[in-house]
Amino acid sequence: MTRVSTLCGATALILALPTHLSAQDLDLRGNWYIQGGGGINWALDQDGTSSDVSQGVPPFPLNGETDTGWLAGGAVGYAWANGFRTELEGVYRSNEVESLSAPTLPFALTGVGGQTDSVGIMANVLYDIDTGTAFTPYLGGGVGAGNVDYEVRANGSVATADTWGVALQGIAGVSVSLTDSMELFTDYRYFTVLDSSVSGIDSAGDPFTIDDEYAAHSVFFGARYHFLPPPPPPPAPTPVEEPPPPPPPAQDRFIVFFDWDRSNLTPQANQVLDQAVATYNQAGFAQVLAEGHADRSGPAGYNVGLSQRRGESVRQGLIARGIAPDEIVVRAFGETQPLVPTPDGVREPQNRRVEIILM
Repeated sequence: MTRVSTLCGATALILALPTHLSAQDLDLRGNWYIQGGGGINWALDQDGTSSDVSQGVPPFPLNGETDTGWLAGGAVGYAWANGFRTELEGVYRSNEVESLSAPTLPFALTGVGGQTDSVGIMANVLYDIDTGTAFTPYLGGGVGAGNVDYEVRANGSVATADTWGVALQGIAGVSVSLTDSMELFTDYRYFTVLDSSVSGIDSAGDPFTIDDEYAAHSVFFGARYHFLPPPPPPPAPTPVEEPPPPPPPAQDRFIVFFDWDRSNLTPQANQVLDQAVATYNQAGFAQVLAEGHADRSGPAGYNVGLSQRRGESVRQGLIARGIAPDEIVVRAFGETQPLVPTPDGVREPQNRRVEIILM
């Protein structure tokens, strides 16, 4: 007989996090992910009836309220390329009994206590809304199975019951990308278990009934990790039967530098792109090479993919400034052509770069 006063609304604490990544620097779609977390739960008030056979009291109405509780859980899901996500989730909710009132009872209730626990096993469908930034709002819902376990203590007796029912929930939240694989998120959830009213006999032999279906408002905080595919291997070298032609006589070069293990364009990098495009337009060049490089602080295979992503970031920046896509060629060299030679494992800022060659 537990029911808490209605409290709803989500929190935006996550909005205070740094936003140095943008959506175009990351691709968290087309992959599996896992997530987990916890938060705050408010179970709605529940009405019921009970009797006191030993004192000849006929059935009387009861109203129960619970304290602010908690929830914890996790999910395994898949992020589709079209922006939808599907996941299988398990969440546990718990609330302590705060009060129990019986206005028509001829004597007072004493020793009130207990708790209401629920378990939801849900299949969720969600949609991520691309904002072009590191922040991604999302909406969704789920259906599954829910178990509710009631325990209420009053006047020295204990009433316990549990039941399963069809569970439904609605979800609205926002996530923020921290790295190429990791997100933090917070969301609001409305969760209910249909047909969760129960009847039984308490420890004193008195019948009781909980009439309302279980429902709760929740605010959930968590982290989500995406299992991104490994970067493609570098292409196999093709045999050369004759010497390559000499390089074109007229070339202008610009260098864009990147932060460690990042592929997003910094303000300084955008200034370099502005200069490169201005030179390209004034001199009438016909092609642009974007050659990506990485330092030696990570695995060689990973660094090839990182240098490819850096080259793609430069390519998108050039396209945004008016250069035709078919005039830009991206090549990835990983850690094989350092600007400053270093031992393996050394983070060297000048080696984290894309060289722009105007031809």
